[in-house]
Amino acid sequence: MSCTKHPISNYLTYAKISKHRAFIALTDEVKVPTNIQHALENPKWKEAVLEEMKALVDNQTWDIVEPPKDKKILDCKWIFTVKYNVDGKIDRYKARLVAQGFTNI
Repeated sequence: MSCTKHPISNYLTYAKISKHRAFIALTDEVKVPTNIQHALENPKWKEAVLEEMKALVDNQTWDIVEPPKDKKILDCKWIFTVKYNVDGKIDRYKARLVAQGFTNI
């Protein structure tokens, strides 16, 4: 029994992606961390984090300073993704540190 009068199976088929099933299966094999603590437990993700930190330093993205007493500090968040080659093999693990600038300050 369907919960809708228009089940998606009437409109969607996987028949044309059979040659891509191996790639799709591969994308489920890698556990992408949800936070920095989990990332640092895995050597590949830890390397990706260190690469990002090095890039931030090399590009002079920031200076470490004392925060002003009368200002709120923006939060930041780590984003983790896996980059694949066209053949479906892992190209690299990628970590990005992003500022959460949408926060009201």
